[in-house]
Amino acid sequence: SDGSVVNAERLTLSADFRDGFIRSLRALTQDDTRVAASNAYRKGDKTIFENGVVTSCKPCEAHPERPPIWRVKSERVIDDKTDQNVYYENSVFEVFGIPVAWVPWFYTPDPSVKQRSGFLAPSYAADSSLGYMLAIPYYWGISPNYDLTLTPEFTTKAGYLMQADWRQRLWNGAYEVKLAGAFNDQAPDLLGDRNWRGSV
Repeated sequence: SDGSVVNAERLTLSADFRDGFIRSLRALTQDDTRVAASNAYRKGDKTIFENGVVTSCKPCEAHPERPPIWRVKSERVIDDKTDQNVYYENSVFEVFGIPVAWVPWFYTPDPSVKQRSGFLAPSYAADSSLGYMLAIPYYWGISPNYDLTLTPEFTTKAGYLMQADWRQRLWNGAYEVKLAGAFNDQAPDLLGDRNWRGSV
């Protein structure tokens, strides 16, 4: 009903298509997410994928046998339409087929969710002048036409940074305001007090 295309070796469903069992599943959802699983069970509003693989990357046209840019392999993937969440258990993140991280449990919004407040994927980096850096953005979906993203960033050599990104759509356009403030008690005191800095 949502436009997904499902291929399977064996498919057993109830008369109303509400419950069922699928063996050797491959699915392409409406938002271009690709899901594969050895088995899948559907019971009411929950679909449970065993040994699931999830990615939104399209296969390479020249070499479709190659692994995608990224994918998540999980022991179990649970798509709960009631909570509008997709839960992942005992997962491994892969980049070009190489495992880069293991996570025992996490969840993401269901593809049907258009806007939801919550933490976004953290980012980290290393630099000779700034040291190690970690940023953990938080998205606040205030309204369908405006939102705010707050991003605190921590560094080992250059203090702390807080960024705010306000976006709003209007009936005849849109605007965006970006604010940033930094505190660095290790900054050289050349032009007076430069520990605090900011930008708009």
